[in-house]
Amino acid sequence: TQTRTLVFLLTIFAFNTNASAQHEEGANAVSLAVADAVRSSAVGSTALYFNPAAMHQFIQHSVETGYQFPNSNQGHVFTASAVDSATNHSLAAGMSYSYIRGDSRANLDRKGHQIRGGMATGYRGRDFSGHVGVGLRYLDLTVDDENKDDITIDVGGLLVFNNILRI
Repeated sequence: TQTRTLVFLLTIFAFNTNASAQHEEGANAVSLAVADAVRSSAVGSTALYFNPAAMHQFIQHSVETGYQFPNSNQGHVFTASAVDSATNHSLAAGMSYSYIRGDSRANLDRKGHQIRGGMATGYRGRDFSGHVGVGLRYLDLTVDDENKDDITIDVGGLLVFNNILRI
């Protein structure tokens, strides 16, 4: 068992990609704990950041707030989000707002806003469920004196078999 533990630890260190440095700004701590590997298991507001279809997989109301300190730019990210799939069982919807602020002492003055919204629908069964969703992201970010204003659209799908296999 000691050999297996050593091999496991060496494998983790050998393939470590420093994923926390690339963490999605505004995403909650649950996704950070697993290096953002939540595309098929996202719940609540995590689905707004990684797979909008996952908002529909569970019937729930989810309201979250969060704070991040990205050490690489001495910044701050404050986030508030809400996802609802309980009011209408056929349609899940959610929205998230993040205020992004960087520290000028780190030679990078950043400030901006990120707004995310999404909708998802699908079929929930006992042995099989399938979900589709669409997400919209608006980012207004000023880095030093350069303003970046962007809109992106995400489309996601999720198939769940026997609540074990997720694609």
